[in-house]
Amino acid sequence: MAVHSVVSKYYSGQGIVMLATRDINGDAEGFLPIGNVSELKVSTSIATLDHKTTEHGTSGIDKKLQTETAVNISMVFESIDADNLKLGLQGDLTIVPAGSGIVGPNTTSVALGRSYDIGALKVSNVVVKNSAENITYEEGKNYTINANSGSIYYMTAAEQVLASPITTLVDASEVHITSYDTAGYKEIHALTQDLATRWLRFEGLNTVDTEEPVIVDVYKFSIGSIAELSLISDDIAGLPMEGSVLLDPTKLTGSKYYRVRSTT
Repeated sequence: MAVHSVVSKYYSGQGIVMLATRDINGDAEGFLPIGNVSELKVSTSIATLDHKTTEHGTSGIDKKLQTETAVNISMVFESIDADNLKLGLQGDLTIVPAGSGIVGPNTTSVALGRSYDIGALKVSNVVVKNSAENITYEEGKNYTINANSGSIYYMTAAEQVLASPITTLVDASEVHITSYDTAGYKEIHALTQDLATRWLRFEGLNTVDTEEPVIVDVYKFSIGSIAELSLISDDIAGLPMEGSVLLDPTKLTGSKYYRVRSTT
């Protein structure tokens, strides 16, 4: 048996994924990490055209022409903050500041036993009156508030009887939330923006090779939408995302897609 001196190099990676906007020259303008990423993959597919020779009577394939190169990135990120959701949902991010004395929505024909949106999150000091604003309803006796989610539940007639309010709220009553306070929150409207393009950088370590560095720079990453938004789960939710690596004409030497650097 022949003896070879080849030493196998194994890889198991961990590391940080970062994104940066690109300037007019195609250079990164400064990276920001996107938090924990449990999976990151780069996949390549190449389309070819077979050319057949007719000179030898067998119509054999004598040439393959490369007609298309497609590079894609898939990843699962677990840091579900507003900036990541904005990118992944192709959305607009609005930061609603804390405020007090905000006029709430007019609600007509209230159905008892049902909940309604107040219009903000983290609410407090909610004041609810009738449409003429000469009757003030009582929290815990006519209605209850889910302060975190910003919703109001109008109690059923039986629930109000047990709570003994000064004035009983009846079905089809017209109510007005005359004011409330909010501690502030963030709001994202999904699918309002075009796909974002970023420079993606992976600063990784090979954990089976003395943690040698593995650095991958993807010059022009078109971020796709989040494949699914898991809202109920027994585990830590991961947001799967796929996107395309675009050809970057600003790179005059080497690859126009991405580069991999390591010390092994």
